[in-house]
Amino acid sequence: MKRENAAKRYYKNNMIIVIAVFAPLVFLSYLLPLSFIISRGPDYAILWIFPIIMTIAPLPFIIYYAAQYIHYANVYFTEIQMAEVFDCDTIQKGRFGPFIGFFVRIQHKGKTATVCTKHVHQRADGYIGSRVEVGFDPKRYEWIVLE
Repeated sequence: MKRENAAKRYYKNNMIIVIAVFAPLVFLSYLLPLSFIISRGPDYAILWIFPIIMTIAPLPFIIYYAAQYIHYANVYFTEIQMAEVFDCDTIQKGRFGPFIGFFVRIQHKGKTATVCTKHVHQRADGYIGSRVEVGFDPKRYEWIVLE
């Protein structure tokens, strides 16, 4: 079943941030060679290399976040259930900060199992000790917190 999930929100927010940071920079980078060409003539045509590079540089990031967002927006979850969050797993990513996944207890084939959800949260506020809805992504074999 298609559901709203934390991974979809995470990748959408990161894609918006990358676009919001690079769009003004790309726009400004086109103004520099344009001003030189208008004022001094076509001898400065080599300056168009910088705006081209500034346009190409963020494209891999935007494509990656867009592809991930499309996947998590269209994923059909199986084994959707309420689970108890009892611990968290933190991955430190340098300047990007911590990425947090939660250890949850689920019922799988009649037995209680402990799994770790996808590391897409920035804070563990309010999750530890609470019950959340989780779903299994069968294409990528990962559990994701649903919203």
